[in-house]
Amino acid sequence: MCRGNESHLQLLPSALVPLSNASRVRFIHDYFERKRRFYLPATPRKSPPRFFSFPRHIPTLSEPGFSLFSSLFDAKNDTLLCFTAGSDVPASRLQRGCVCAVGWRGRHCSLPSVVMDSVVADRLRPRPRRVVYAFGLNHEVEHTLTTLATLWDVVDLFVVGEMNMTQYGDARPRFILELLRAGVFRAYERKMLYIPCSYAEPDRCLEYDSYLCDDIKYTCLEESGIRSLADLRDDDLIMYTDADEFIPAELVHTLRYHETSYQHFAVDMSWFVYGCAWRHEQGAHVIKFAATSEFVQRHSLLGLRGRRGGPAPVLVMNDRPAGFHCSWCFDVAGIQLKLISAVNSDYPRWGDYAAMLDGQLIEFLISRGTFFNLEDMMVPVDWSSLEHEPFRSAAYCKRYVFDEIGTST
Repeated sequence: MCRGNESHLQLLPSALVPLSNASRVRFIHDYFERKRRFYLPATPRKSPPRFFSFPRHIPTLSEPGFSLFSSLFDAKNDTLLCFTAGSDVPASRLQRGCVCAVGWRGRHCSLPSVVMDSVVADRLRPRPRRVVYAFGLNHEVEHTLTTLATLWDVVDLFVVGEMNMTQYGDARPRFILELLRAGVFRAYERKMLYIPCSYAEPDRCLEYDSYLCDDIKYTCLEESGIRSLADLRDDDLIMYTDADEFIPAELVHTLRYHETSYQHFAVDMSWFVYGCAWRHEQGAHVIKFAATSEFVQRHSLLGLRGRRGGPAPVLVMNDRPAGFHCSWCFDVAGIQLKLISAVNSDYPRWGDYAAMLDGQLIEFLISRGTFFNLEDMMVPVDWSSLEHEPFRSAAYCKRYVFDEIGTST
């Protein structure tokens, strides 16, 4: 039971009053109205957004102007490509060869030290993969801005899908489209492809244990987004994560520029909850996050996420999580909306009960690191133990989620 054993929190689903349909619909409306007042300017922008068309070509490693690799010279006076971010550049120039910075390895200093040799070869591809990152959104605006900022340099196209209903089947506005039109994503528009998704039978989302309205976003993103990119090559990389899962740019670099032994990939992610002060008791968990275009054509986007296509090799070494999953990383209103928008599954469905939406209760749960079932499923983050984690996953969480999204913990 929760820390402190407060008697007023000993709630059982059977004793809770169900949330009415009218209350749920009203809350969705009020939430997005508050978000509009926060994000949308009083005077809308005059020019329409620019939408990015998929690049017909990206430079090969041997072409001039390729900024991520710089040409250094080895002892034989031959051109040797060294990965700038992974190299000690002054030492490399002095020794006329690639001298790797701490945390990097390989002939070109282009492999993070924690990446598995059995998955990624220390051999650069003659032609880098292009990277398409697809994700569906409900109300994860701040999460999306974080992903766009951190992966901007390594992703060629972000395919953003937005439903006209929640995963529970309730109508919702196309809020991301409103933000695009208002210029909130102006800095990122040229790499964004927005896909409006819809479903003609939202009542079916209420079927028992239904993931139907969750699966629709995969189908929409694949058929209306990815498959519309006529010039995709079989070895291009397709990424998909939930909006609250954050992949380090270093891993995308690795898959983009290196030969690999597999066509789909997983990563062991640090698992934070309510922000960055609490970590799930499991510490980390594995998610599938990327596959080649050829794999997605055979197994679909659902296969990329693990429901088809078999297990994927984990890209990083055991017990060395990279990136992070930040569950329930919203303010109180965002958590309330997530509760009532969730799929009709994972029972008890806490968004069905008005008492579980109480703001003071949610603030209490956040402050104690307690989940909605009133069990202690989280441990305080020991920052000293995370200092040497690869890719600064804890630092990423604190900077981008705790500080920028403003989640109180």
